[in-house]
Amino acid sequence: MGDPVIIKRGDSLRTLTDTIEVDGAVFNLTGHTVVAVFKMGATVVRTNATVDTTPTTGKVSVSIPSGVHSVAGEWNYEWEVTKTADNKKVCIPNAGYNVLVVNPNLQ
Repeated sequence: MGDPVIIKRGDSLRTLTDTIEVDGAVFNLTGHTVVAVFKMGATVVRTNATVDTTPTTGKVSVSIPSGVHSVAGEWNYEWEVTKTADNKKVCIPNAGYNVLVVNPNLQ
């Protein structure tokens, strides 16, 4: 978790990036898929993230989906990492959430 990411409603060019860490160590994403899960109130939006071409770096990115960037407010989000071989999952961050703030436009 870091500082909140702040965008304006409709900012569809923004990409969220992160390095997946577990217990302070970079997580090797070889053989894993990653989904970004966004939640505000009762609304949940899930979208596939892109794992870096060198999965050992733990780096992921995702374009902010329209169901998120089109709704002003404060969204919590996390990365759901799934091991392809046995479907075991871990959600990052383990404590708390990442935060995306979507500010309304002036007009």
